Amino acid sequence: MDHVTELLLYNAARVQHIKEVIAPSLARGEIVITDRFSDSTLAYQGYGRGIDRQVIDALDAVSTGCMRPDLTVLLDVDVETGLRRNKEMNKNDRLELEDIAFHQGYGGASMRSRLRSQNGFASFPAPTASKRFTGPYVIPLSRS
Repeated sequence: MDHVTELLLYNAARVQHIKEVIAPSLARGEIVITDRFSDSTLAYQGYGRGIDRQVIDALDAVSTGCMRPDLTVLLDVDVETGLRRNKEMNKNDRLELEDIAFHQGYGGASMRSRLRSQNGFASFPAPTASKRFTGPYVIPLSRS
């Protein structure tokens, strides 16, 4: 699949997810926890695929209406361990099946520094067990 096509498809899915799930939940005053929002697109399609940051940011602004999370949580794991876990889980996601160079590209210092520059960023080492993450962390949250 062409990299720009992939970018457009992920953003189209994000628009729908916001309209059907996130926006109505926020309107009801609920707390929303979601996986792989805009920062993931920058990581995978920007740093991993090499798509220009301005293109990603412009499309993201349209797709999300400039919606940003109050808190971004990064569960950090080294590339080799992450790829081994994916294999153990028989994960067949097109991005997760990329080679080690792809994953090293998006996991670099530039991505982490961009995330850390945002308000509401927390990074934790991923659980050491190779089972699915089930939440051994308690993250204090407030509505302020």
